[in-house]
Amino acid sequence: MLIIVVFSLSDKPQISQKIKAVQHVEKKGQLIKEVKDQNGFKFTIEEFLQRYNQAFSVLGRNIKASIKEENNNGKYLTIQALTNNKNIGLVVQANNKTRKVQLITFIGSGDGTIQSGLDVVFGVSAVVMAIEDPNMPVEQRGEIVKALGLSNGKLSELGKLSAERNGTKYSISLSDSIGTWLVAEPIQ
Repeated sequence: MLIIVVFSLSDKPQISQKIKAVQHVEKKGQLIKEVKDQNGFKFTIEEFLQRYNQAFSVLGRNIKASIKEENNNGKYLTIQALTNNKNIGLVVQANNKTRKVQLITFIGSGDGTIQSGLDVVFGVSAVVMAIEDPNMPVEQRGEIVKALGLSNGKLSELGKLSAERNGTKYSISLSDSIGTWLVAEPIQ
């Protein structure tokens, strides 16, 4: 069995609709695929949240994610959490027994302002930092932004990219309707 963690962005209707869309896509198996129980990251959901929040702190951003509500549908445990930023959210899949994270999906949605765009870039960086090293040096952070096409226009040009770093595959896509999606999973 797997655990799904959903970080709800805000009480605003357009954000809630995006979370519902993520849950709908997950149910259909089109975006979030099941990962074998024995494969996964070396941290639990709680450890990931701690690392994610620490990464934002290192980035100088006052953004925090925390679990708000848990729902069990019999197969998955869905944990909803709130973040104090309306532009970013996460869906995390984990092993039901060990709570080890197996798949992370970041969702960033801007409103056309520079600030919302920065929130998305910092959010993507924070996911990679949480996986690799929450205290990652500035030079390595720049490598992430470039590899994922966020600083060189490649993502805007191509619409989607993949990169592998330190045992993790990162797939990023950009859509006008749902924003920026980053999926991170261990290379098997």
